[in-house]
Amino acid sequence: MPHSEPVCITSAAKNEFFLEQQCSIEEQEEFHELEQFWDEEKQRLSDVDGQKPIANSWEERFLKDDVLSEPSPTKKSKGEVITVKGETAKDIPTSYVISGFEPHELIAIGTYVDKTITPGFRYKVRKNLTEDYLFDGQALHLENVGLGYGKRITFQGSSLNENENYFWSDSRIHGFGFTLQTLTTQEAFEITGQPGRLVIRNPALSPDTELNTVVKDNGRVEKLIRVNFSCDVVMKRGNIFMEDVEVQGLALVVRNGSSAMAKIEKIVLEKFLDEGCCLLPEE
Repeated sequence: MPHSEPVCITSAAKNEFFLEQQCSIEEQEEFHELEQFWDEEKQRLSDVDGQKPIANSWEERFLKDDVLSEPSPTKKSKGEVITVKGETAKDIPTSYVISGFEPHELIAIGTYVDKTITPGFRYKVRKNLTEDYLFDGQALHLENVGLGYGKRITFQGSSLNENENYFWSDSRIHGFGFTLQTLTTQEAFEITGQPGRLVIRNPALSPDTELNTVVKDNGRVEKLIRVNFSCDVVMKRGNIFMEDVEVQGLALVVRNGSSAMAKIEKIVLEKFLDEGCCLLPEE
């Protein structure tokens, strides 16, 4: 599969001729202010090794700034060469020319982390241009994305005292691909309308696709996600049991401002028993 080497272009590397040709005076001033800010930030974080991640730093910027007003890079196909830019997320003004990512994957490379990668939601992480996944291929809840040039990305760990489930955004030259995963095996739901119960077998027959993200003033984050999974179904009426049924639907996944983890609020199923049939998590 053809691919290109990633290229990082920093503002510091741009000469005056490039700036004069490409940027207005206001844009040049904004670039210089960003460079000054991140130089100071890099110095402050230069000894971050061995320390706890800076809690909520990425999250606070995600909530306070209108980072979703700028569109993400155009939907890509695997092998397509694309360019991602830090400016789109009001981050360090770097650009990366890259390839190898799956169409559904969110990208983290160098200083760049896709603005829709959100703490509290569950992701699998692939090393780009390989079939290898971090954390033994498990989908884990994202706890924090740090600030700085190389961002420390921390996931939920098995130990509260020593969490080893983290890596740095700039630790791999080809970057990382994030796949959102909504469901887990053996997760159970109540079927509305038709009294019954549904238990997840395969949580992702195809990768989950994020359709929309909304951030409320109170910090509530809502994601609308298309899911495709297999399950076992028990219908109370008629005592009917259906095994290994493939189901598609739209999941509303919510993380409230005071909560560390997102939860499924409901799943509206498509072409399943009655139109508009919903799943609600069992309590």
